Amino acid sequence: MNVFDEMVDFVKEASPARKFIVPCLEGPPGIGKTAACKQAATELKEEGCATGKVVTIIASQILPNEVSGITMPVVESKAMEIFDHFRLSILKDGDILFFDELLEADELVLKACLTLIESRELMSGRKLPDIMIVAATN
Repeated sequence: MNVFDEMVDFVKEASPARKFIVPCLEGPPGIGKTAACKQAATELKEEGCATGKVVTIIASQILPNEVSGITMPVVESKAMEIFDHFRLSILKDGDILFFDELLEADELVLKACLTLIESRELMSGRKLPDIMIVAATN
């Protein structure tokens, strides 16, 4: 079995405990961590365990509000409200949220990602659906 297949199996084996376990794929750039996550999603879909959809967030290339949301004024209510980022608000049960380059992220982005992973709740108070979260780092 090659490294790619091992990564696919690693993600798939963590799927039943997706509410408690966040598998982290670690290795140098170019070994296929993203492809392994997508392949695992495809295989889990074939087994009826997932939707096959992977939403990828490259943590080293985003701002903290892309994870935690952004507070903006709402004219109608004359109050500030938290708006969730689009990529997180479209997640559905059975999807996979893939944080690539997680440990290469800026400190504030990493904190926002880890808060989301731990709480499984968006800053707006909305709970994440029944998704699997997978991380990767170099």
